Amino acid sequence: MDKEGMIIVMADGNLADHDRVKKAARECHVNHVFTSVYNGSQLMDLLLKKGVYYTAATVSPDLIIMDIDLPVISGFEVIQEMKSRDKLKNIPVYFLTDNREKENEIKARQLGASGYFIKPLKYTELQEIVNGICNTNFSKGTIE
Repeated sequence: MDKEGMIIVMADGNLADHDRVKKAARECHVNHVFTSVYNGSQLMDLLLKKGVYYTAATVSPDLIIMDIDLPVISGFEVIQEMKSRDKLKNIPVYFLTDNREKENEIKARQLGASGYFIKPLKYTELQEIVNGICNTNFSKGTIE
């Protein structure tokens, strides 16, 4: 299936964070489709095309933005599972989290995260982060 833009998936239990990241993604001026899931189990179902996400038209995401502290299955467990599967291991994963512990950032990088960001208080900081993520992945030829 040919795509005309980037497919971004966000996994976070906080609805307000989805709204803020969605808005920032719209302001990136990169053509994209934004999909929200709210826990690690939903994210894995989407990635593995299981349950409600099983459709022939489902296309793998170009990047994932997720929290470490996801309900049901943690962000760390999700990225470990992704990196163990050939079809998922090359999808860039960015953590956007309230978790400020340096050990968690180190662990995220060791597990293969492309970026680790502390949820900003200012919207302009969030815009810069999302713009950087979108434009980096768009310009790397992620889009077919």
